[in-house]
Amino acid sequence: MEYEDKDNRPDVLKDTEGEVIEEPAKAEEEVLPEGVEPQEGVPSEPVEAPAETAAEEAPTAEEAPAASQRRGKAFLGVVVEYLQAIVMAFLIAIVIMAFIGRSYMVEGASMENTLFNSERVLVEKVSYYFAKPDRGDIVVLMNPRQEKYGNWFLDTFGFVKDIFVSDMSTRPYIKRVVGKAGDKVEIKGGRTYLNDELLEEPYVSEDIWWDYGPYYVPEGYVFVMGDNRNHSDDSRSSVGFLKIDRILGKAVARFWPLNKISVFTRPDIFKAM
Repeated sequence: MEYEDKDNRPDVLKDTEGEVIEEPAKAEEEVLPEGVEPQEGVPSEPVEAPAETAAEEAPTAEEAPAASQRRGKAFLGVVVEYLQAIVMAFLIAIVIMAFIGRSYMVEGASMENTLFNSERVLVEKVSYYFAKPDRGDIVVLMNPRQEKYGNWFLDTFGFVKDIFVSDMSTRPYIKRVVGKAGDKVEIKGGRTYLNDELLEEPYVSEDIWWDYGPYYVPEGYVFVMGDNRNHSDDSRSSVGFLKIDRILGKAVARFWPLNKISVFTRPDIFKAM
């Protein structure tokens, strides 16, 4: 007589050969306090990085010198770039000062009441590449004691010397052009005459103490005087007739002090001549 297998216990199973397999007991569910929800994917303990990962990140004894060398080359490259920029800026400044223009500081009282000591002016060179200095121009000229040097050398590198040497006797002069080639300049009775015509000069604050001339300006030269006629070393004394190629540039504006910023123009008396 055959009997049916009525073993319906829920905790056992049968495999294909009829063997009884114990069903694994279910893990007891963790009972959480009321109001606390279970979190998924959060380990109960910190996970440590595998030891081999840390070992891979640390440079080996062979790699350390190479890494240091790469850092050294990168630093050297930055230094070289900075040096190149400095040299390039210096060369550009040299070109500008030698051929275009630069600033000068007024030293002394020879141009009062137009310019005063320690004021700064902007001087450009381009105008005199195409035209000669004209009457009424305010010009910067080489110091007569610097005759042995050329304009380019003095004007380009003279500013370096000015920083360290306080010898006023070698600094450039700043004066006003009064006469040009072919003009007759004469001072009498405290006043200036140009080609026998009286110059009405509002920038001259007092009469000139002594008579001078007449002077006849030769070709290639100009006659210059300071606006402070009684306190100026100019064409009436050591400067003499000024050769045009000794003019370093034309003063076009005053930019210091800020409350006296102004642009220089030729006086009307010269425009009419």
